[in-house]
Amino acid sequence: METLLTDGEQRKNSRNRLLSPLGWSLLTLPIALHCVLVMCTTQTWTFNKLDILVSLIVLTYFAIGLTLARFTMYVTRFFLATYTAFITFAMCECILGFFYPYPMERTPHGPADVKNLVIANTLPGINQGPSEVTINSRGVRGPETLLSNADFRILCIGGSTTECWYVSDKKTWPALLQQKLEFATGKKIIIDNAGVSGHFSRHHAFQIENYKFTPEYDLILILCGFNDSQCFQRDNYTKRSERVPLEALTPDYANQAYYRRWASTRITRKLLYHYTSRIGISQDGGGAWVEAERQKRQRKVSQGRIEPIPANLPLALRRYEEDLALLIAACRKQKTPVVFMTQPTIYQRNLPQHLEDLLWMATVSSADALQISNLFNDSLIKIGSSEGVDVIDLGSSLPIGASLFYDDCHFNDAGCQAVAQIVHAHLIGNATLAKLRKNQTKDK
Repeated sequence: METLLTDGEQRKNSRNRLLSPLGWSLLTLPIALHCVLVMCTTQTWTFNKLDILVSLIVLTYFAIGLTLARFTMYVTRFFLATYTAFITFAMCECILGFFYPYPMERTPHGPADVKNLVIANTLPGINQGPSEVTINSRGVRGPETLLSNADFRILCIGGSTTECWYVSDKKTWPALLQQKLEFATGKKIIIDNAGVSGHFSRHHAFQIENYKFTPEYDLILILCGFNDSQCFQRDNYTKRSERVPLEALTPDYANQAYYRRWASTRITRKLLYHYTSRIGISQDGGGAWVEAERQKRQRKVSQGRIEPIPANLPLALRRYEEDLALLIAACRKQKTPVVFMTQPTIYQRNLPQHLEDLLWMATVSSADALQISNLFNDSLIKIGSSEGVDVIDLGSSLPIGASLFYDDCHFNDAGCQAVAQIVHAHLIGNATLAKLRKNQTKDK
């Protein structure tokens, strides 16, 4: 005779039953898939906070599944919720990956198409209309081209004064220089702009040594010195140097765990660095942030809180010269000629008020900033002379004033024109380009 169980007895028996084979399969499938993907994608293992977080998520999932295994009703809901979450996340990751693709190579900039920036009215001398910023497949600023189709290839390296982020593509000094050189030589010339805001000499050397396309260029142009002087003024050289491998090129995700390549992971990491790093300044696309930084400096000036020149200037200059020597060695290792440029600024001993109001970067007075800038430029000229490397002294060639700069050191549209003209005049007499012009004559 069949015994009828009460509801309480049925629930008790249900709790005493473990998962069915199907239940075990559903519970262990995500874990098994995770382990297989980790083993297949990871060749260089570095266990950090992200790996700990992922491991905790996996263990928590398994623990909850085992806890609910004795409760048929709850474990069914758990599997339904879990797999719905997996599918939803996969769909979101596909969408994010489309708009923020995984970089296949380590490049100065991540992959992007054309960005149209609406320039704020805080940048005198720059057209306030839409400004185009194009990053090509080589991860540098410039149109999509094939290096093999050019007769001569130049790679421009530097910080934001090379990047010219707020100047539209065709008005940046590297783009204008390309136009001038093509007109003068009658040859197809490609000039790629690898400048990245905030980079200093240590970044430049790392780029040259590790950027895949460096050996394909016939000449490297480097505009440097200002960010090195900023490291000195802000006393963050050591901290910034430690981050060079992470900042000089886009992150290297090859041979690392699959979840490091997720668009969601890369976006989260970028946002965390942006909002938690104490190095750097939060910038908006159109440049409106510059005015806020100017006002901060003006408040310091009015309160008498402008700092004197730090005492360790001789050490900073010696360190800069050592970094320049390493930078030149990196170029020679790539067997690529290099031409340096000193950094011009707006600083003067007695800076007029309308120009003083444009400043925001210097932690010292304009007169002291001029002294620091000149000393760093002099160090570059000295190392160039001792190493037998060409140096274009832009620092003493450009006139000072708001007609060429929109702040301490960044070129506006007219400034880019002036830089391109000076560099063009120098390169036309450069031995490498002279050889190109000689070949042009033979072709005729």
